[in-house]
Amino acid sequence: MDVYDGRDGESKGVWDLEKQEKVFLPLEKGGKLSSDLNHYVIIDNESESILWDLEEDSVSLSVENPDWLFSKEEDRYIVFSDKSKTFIRDLEAGKEISLPVKIKGRSQIFFSKDHKYVVTLTDGVNGGYQIWDLATEQEISLPEEFDLGGRPVFAEDSDYIATSNDSLSQLWQVGKNKSISLPIKEVNELTYSPDKRYMAIHGSEESILWDLERNKEVENFNHGRTYFVGFSPNGKYFIAHGEKSVNLWPLDEEKMVEDICERLTRNLTVQEWRQQVGEEEDYRKTCDELPYPDDHEPSKKNVLTPLKDFFSRYL
Repeated sequence: MDVYDGRDGESKGVWDLEKQEKVFLPLEKGGKLSSDLNHYVIIDNESESILWDLEEDSVSLSVENPDWLFSKEEDRYIVFSDKSKTFIRDLEAGKEISLPVKIKGRSQIFFSKDHKYVVTLTDGVNGGYQIWDLATEQEISLPEEFDLGGRPVFAEDSDYIATSNDSLSQLWQVGKNKSISLPIKEVNELTYSPDKRYMAIHGSEESILWDLERNKEVENFNHGRTYFVGFSPNGKYFIAHGEKSVNLWPLDEEKMVEDICERLTRNLTVQEWRQQVGEEEDYRKTCDELPYPDDHEPSKKNVLTPLKDFFSRYL
């Protein structure tokens, strides 16, 4: 099928390329036709908007005087609104839901990647945004501090959602009471490691490796314009490739300890140990192959704290 504009007095319409003939459409004079769908066309007449099924050659949806009617998410959804509600027709699932809010246009509605949630922009709290469960049509409560003022970014399974504005980026696990402030100006995408222990949070010029179990930042990479951010297929490395650098970070703790100890030339001094760990803990070696520091007492050289245990307890 091909949509064409009328010329020389001929009206707009749809041309069946296979049959080489014009398809009849209930398009009134002055009506508008959009062609951004695979098997449907949207007809905007003076008094109603029509979703026309090209395969069935019939009306799939008719709405009187809608404020908006458009397609989203690779034509899976038809979204339209009236004075008080927003309606979503799921063409793949064959169902329609209604939300008790009025959106402001195509750019003010966002669907999660797994089609579990939809975010709408209206007048109100939380920067005017609300998040809805598409299965139950119920609004999900957001933490008070979670600001959806920027474009929402969902993880693949929608368990996490991030947002950014001019001064703040935040990460929220859906259903939890609190969100987390992120040390990054902009969030463009969220990617899990294969075991879902870590998350790559990446923006236009920097990326964060985030530990989901400990709920804390592991490392921040400022690499300029991003070319690739993600994980190796075996889940052992985090990779951040930008115009300034290529960063490879081991995720396996034993491998990380091995790599760190190979790069270090000494263990912590006793003074550094007291500053980082505290005086209540006796000094212990962290890398077995490295010598004790000069300020360590020889009588305590038989004690060893593996670097792996040191990281898990004190960092």
